[in-house]
Amino acid sequence: MAEQVIFETLSQSGKLICDNFRQGYEGEANELLISFIGQLEHYLAQNDNINNEYVEGLLNLIFQGQQRRDAIFIADIIEYELLVKLAPNFE
Repeated sequence: MAEQVIFETLSQSGKLICDNFRQGYEGEANELLISFIGQLEHYLAQNDNINNEYVEGLLNLIFQGQQRRDAIFIADIIEYELLVKLAPNFE
């Protein structure tokens, strides 16, 4: 149950970041992204079944997107790649 709550918090934070990037609020989105990465580190530390190398690769893509100032790319990676990969099976 606790894992589900932690993921839901992470997921909500990720979606808020995506919304901000897509609406052009890059400053706010980048500030939220810093907090999100802290939450992500906490989540990964509690979940041994997640391929950390894959997640690191996605984070590198996000940072590359920041260098290019490609907000839509960053939002897409977070929403459609990272959060999907992190989603546990609660059934």
